[in-house]
Amino acid sequence: MTVNPGWGGQPFLHGMLKKVSRLRQIAPELLIEVDGGIDPGTLQQARRAGANVFVVGSYLLRSPSMRQAYGSLREACG
Repeated sequence: MTVNPGWGGQPFLHGMLKKVSRLRQIAPELLIEVDGGIDPGTLQQARRAGANVFVVGSYLLRSPSMRQAYGSLREACG
């Protein structure tokens, strides 16, 4: 979890990226999923840290255009 559990729309906890990086070092083949506070910017940060599965909720639901929001997330994936 990259937010405190409880409800949607919470801010991303950047301190969790250290844990993602460490886990990636230990298990390079592992699927590492991050859930919470994901938007194009935090997705890129989590991806650089080693995450490769992303759960996105509030960012998509709060965007005026879900299609454009999804496109920006795909772009952030590289």
